[in-house]
Amino acid sequence: AANSDSNKVGAQAFEFWTTLAEDEQNRKVKGLPCKDYMAACKTDLLQLIFSGLLKITFEEDEDDDEWGHALSAACCLQRLSVLMGNELMDPVVSYVAMHIQSQDWKEKYASLMALGSITEGPDKTKFSLVIVQALQNLLAMFQDPNGKVREAISWVMSRISEHHAEVLLSP
Repeated sequence: AANSDSNKVGAQAFEFWTTLAEDEQNRKVKGLPCKDYMAACKTDLLQLIFSGLLKITFEEDEDDDEWGHALSAACCLQRLSVLMGNELMDPVVSYVAMHIQSQDWKEKYASLMALGSITEGPDKTKFSLVIVQALQNLLAMFQDPNGKVREAISWVMSRISEHHAEVLLSP
């Protein structure tokens, strides 16, 4: 269903996984038993999310408020990141590194959505090391010719400010 051509079907499929991640996180916080379905399918789910992030159905000059594959996949990745923390750092950072310098604005946008989606979950020190190394390149993306890429980097920087302000305050 997540690979459906229908935005509504794709969004609902990612909503299923988002809800499952939220449920598992709530169970862990409350000390309740958890089946760890998300951990069991992490690799396949990440590939599905990465694929979903690239299913951008709006054009660069259109509003992207409609919940389709890309935004739903990013939301799912956020919840998965909160649940799994550091376990997602390496695969997501690899995905970002592979797509962030692309000539295709949709690949840049997808990689920025992935990066912004994991700001809340991983250990602050581990995430900060990655961001410090990438900060100059990220800041340069504010000059990207594509408005959606500039919009996405603005969102990423707001997420970094919210969860890792110390990175932006250090020399």
